[in-house]
Amino acid sequence: MAQRKTREAPEVVRERVELAAIELFAARGADGTSVGQIAGAVNMSTQAVLYHYGTKAALQDAVTVRILDITAGWLARFATPDNLEVSLDGLTEVLLGFVRDNPWVPTAILRELLRAPEVAQDRFQEATIGWRSTITEAMHQGQELGVIRGDLDARNWFDRVALMLLGSLSFPHRKHPLPPDSVEAVALRAELREAVRIALTSAFVDPTPWLEGRGFESLTD
Repeated sequence: MAQRKTREAPEVVRERVELAAIELFAARGADGTSVGQIAGAVNMSTQAVLYHYGTKAALQDAVTVRILDITAGWLARFATPDNLEVSLDGLTEVLLGFVRDNPWVPTAILRELLRAPEVAQDRFQEATIGWRSTITEAMHQGQELGVIRGDLDARNWFDRVALMLLGSLSFPHRKHPLPPDSVEAVALRAELREAVRIALTSAFVDPTPWLEGRGFESLTD
């Protein structure tokens, strides 16, 4: 007797579909990707995919929610800024960890921000409001201490740095996953390290201790 194929739970199917869509959206853009292409990537029919979403627009919205949930969940691991190793190498490794775990998410976010900036930016900001508020508050405290440049607009700085880092994580388009010691992985680390250096030097009055990971120690000297 032929063994009956186990039916996947709807949430499992949706996760497979949405993760496949993220990769396709990163490579081709949401407008350049059909439901049929997404269905083919997960060995389903177009009708079976639409059974779970109804329309491509609903599928696209679900993918956006998943992208934002992935990003917000990753940021939530760092509840307070002093949980981070604020250093050139420490922050570079944090970013490399994100792109290793979620290789297509940065490019998908960047594409969406460029495709529909007003809508995408509002949704991204709403999804990361807790983290953004924490960082902004910490930077305001740094300004009061004379550590952060007094003329810096903390909220706008965050947005601009985020775009710079998304670009660094997204280009040039690479195959994933990257072998740790490959030429591409070494190049990505170098590019991210420079982006982090630019971000830190643009914010701190004296960036040297922060670049070296001695920033919090310097506050108590």
